[in-house]
Amino acid sequence: MAKEESRPWQLLVSCMDDLSRYGEVHPKMRPYAEMMAWSAIHGAATLVLDQLIPDEAVESIADSIELALKSSGKVVN
Repeated sequence: MAKEESRPWQLLVSCMDDLSRYGEVHPKMRPYAEMMAWSAIHGAATLVLDQLIPDEAVESIADSIELALKSSGKVVN
């Protein structure tokens, strides 16, 4: 199935567009937002299902995604 045919993917793209419009996604991160969010959440779900991380870790992962989307993507030391 092409990503254009995937309803969940299209909903995520639409949500990222809305978040960007309201300033919740940094403009430099917008081109990568849905790919990053999709990958991180599905990766976390796999790790939880395989019992490699506790269920409680998902909230921290979601917080990390939020921080990354709001940042410019530039690493500061």
